[in-house]
Amino acid sequence: MKLKNYYALLTAAAVCSVAFALFADSSSLLISLLRFPFGPIGNGLRIMSLAAEAENILAWMIFVMLSAIPAAIWLFMRKRSEAKCDILLLLLSPVLAVVLYNCINPFGSFLTVVAGPEMLQAQYGAVVYVILVSWLILRTVHAFRTADESALYKASGIFLKLLGVLFVITAFGSCFGDLLNKIEAIRNANQNSGGLTLTYVFLALHCITDALPPLLNTAAVIMALKLLNALTEDSEHTAAYAEQLAKWCGTTLTVTAIVTTVFHVLQMLCLPHLRNLDVSVSLPVGSVTFLLVCLIAARIIAENKALKADNDLFI
Repeated sequence: MKLKNYYALLTAAAVCSVAFALFADSSSLLISLLRFPFGPIGNGLRIMSLAAEAENILAWMIFVMLSAIPAAIWLFMRKRSEAKCDILLLLLSPVLAVVLYNCINPFGSFLTVVAGPEMLQAQYGAVVYVILVSWLILRTVHAFRTADESALYKASGIFLKLLGVLFVITAFGSCFGDLLNKIEAIRNANQNSGGLTLTYVFLALHCITDALPPLLNTAAVIMALKLLNALTEDSEHTAAYAEQLAKWCGTTLTVTAIVTTVFHVLQMLCLPHLRNLDVSVSLPVGSVTFLLVCLIAARIIAENKALKADNDLFI
């Protein structure tokens, strides 16, 4: 994927994230995502099984085939590779069978009465997604361990691009959505809207403080992709890209630390005049870790390139 196409993907992710934050019901969004597609499939198979004998048999056949999909994928992948983590796919088949069965027949649990069938379906769906994510993580580790140099560059590029999309979604979706939810909660809790301006200002500042690190990290991802392309092509500009990335990471870490400190100090000074108190400390540990890794890697690459250039001159 060229960088121009990647810019378009990041823009689309930002627009979709803002749209979700504006129009989606955040209180039920997570439940809807987790129960999809297991809840709708279970509801459909339940309707079929209650319709007639033929439809009931067809529903059972569909149920068995859907449950066997992970095992079939495991058998197919076993012929191509021998990654031990693929055993999770074999485990996923009985888990999927249990999940679908409980989505078809959700009335045997006490939790159905307490939380409702949709909440129960979301909880069952979460188990499937946890196993899938675990398998993807272990598969990624296996791919990095067994890949050659060119494959490592390709896998690193895919990983960086996915990370950039995640940063954009965090900034425009999670942080912005959290801001809208807090504004709505404060408006509902304070029928007298007088004196809320300063509270809204600090909510916006909190949103900016939380969104700034992932946005700056997105720029670091783009610079890292340029550096990766230069490494792949063994370009003479590799050292320059590495230095640029290292400088940006250092600047980002400095800006993040200053902005976070200034926000918390200002909030402390204005605390008596605020209608909302969010007892939390905004320390972007994940963003800082990512930047430190990029900074160290970029410095190592730059130093190695400089050393190689000196050796070539000596020879």
